[in-house]
Amino acid sequence: MFKPSKTSQERLSTCCPEIQLLFKRVLYYIDYTVACGFRGEEDQDKAFADGFSKVKWPNSKHNKLPSEAIDIYPYVNGRMVNGDEEGDREQIIYNAGYIKCLAKILGINICWFGDRNNDNVLDKDRWDLVHWEVISEK
Repeated sequence: MFKPSKTSQERLSTCCPEIQLLFKRVLYYIDYTVACGFRGEEDQDKAFADGFSKVKWPNSKHNKLPSEAIDIYPYVNGRMVNGDEEGDREQIIYNAGYIKCLAKILGINICWFGDRNNDNVLDKDRWDLVHWEVISEK
């Protein structure tokens, strides 16, 4: 089992119980850092302006408290994987399969933005490899 940093623990604590449960369990097998849980108005609008989000405040699941979204970066062989280097995407896709399977076992309805609900990981136009959201039943 991996141990999250204090910062990752703090960011995870801003998330809804389903995300907290899932990603605490993920740590048994995958080391990662939490880049973002809850995102306030200033941070959301900056993420939008910088091209890291497609929506402005308050239209992201990151903007709810507790947050219904999380951004994580896994570590592989001690190196944070962000999708930019050779082999990174494949490793993130591999990890995503594990996370999706674990979510299903736990009964958590979650969407990974690496496939945006279409289960086509080769559809690169839709990739946001670090982003996860719970799917709310309406």
